[in-house]
Amino acid sequence: MRTSTMLAAIRRALKIAAVTTVTVAGTCAALSAQPAVAKPADQVSAKTRVANAVKAWDAQHPHDYVGLNREIVKAGGDPVRFNFDKVGLANLTPEQAQAAYDNASRQFAAGEIGIESISSFNVSGYWSHVVDTYGEWWSWYGSWDFTTNESTGNPTDAMAVQTRDISSSCWKMDGDDGWLYNAGGGLNSSLFDRRFSDFDSAVWNINDSWGQTYYVDHGTLYISYKRLGCGSTVIYGKTFLEHNKSGCNCSWNFSITANVFSISYTGSDLPESYQKSTTLTSTWT
Repeated sequence: MRTSTMLAAIRRALKIAAVTTVTVAGTCAALSAQPAVAKPADQVSAKTRVANAVKAWDAQHPHDYVGLNREIVKAGGDPVRFNFDKVGLANLTPEQAQAAYDNASRQFAAGEIGIESISSFNVSGYWSHVVDTYGEWWSWYGSWDFTTNESTGNPTDAMAVQTRDISSSCWKMDGDDGWLYNAGGGLNSSLFDRRFSDFDSAVWNINDSWGQTYYVDHGTLYISYKRLGCGSTVIYGKTFLEHNKSGCNCSWNFSITANVFSISYTGSDLPESYQKSTTLTSTWT
């Protein structure tokens, strides 16, 4: 082979190698320029999203049941049904609950019913159910709302949620939490604290003992369960509120069972008190 022919062949081989190198390098550069896939900031369970939605909505809308249900569904939960402290006010759709409350509010404003009738709506409860890629939860929510100027007196009041017929082999107790608002809807949870919690109940203090009615107005408490296994099961929930109207130089202790929340006061005098509660409500109703 002539020298010139050999040189031409070498030049062609070098050109092909150069083109191949540039092409591969360009491909690598293009691949390395692809942005990394970030995890969504809201990558949390529907149970947590529902709790956050309830917390946000309750601040300014303690008796907007249609709106609350809408926010729960938007957060990934199933529609809920409401229960109150009055015979006949149980297992209500959001629309039924809203109509009942609005009607009672109109009657109270017109002087047709007394404060006891409208205060039936001061305590409510509902089951929230969610299923997503993180699991399945049932959470019992209990809410309370003081009638005007009721949040006075010492000692603290008591709020409780209680469940029944929950097997620890089928369900994991996945926490309880609560929040309290002032009359303007501002979060004031430093005045709402856990006194006791176990597998099927949670009891919290409502610290209205200092007589500042504006700062303690309404709030919500819940207890949550995550399914571990088992088939279809029926579980029950109930909400309690113990309020001492007159206050006393005393303290209180409690016992709580499937359907009874008992408060005993000790001290130099006894308060004028009352208790409100929802019906015992199952996940099938």
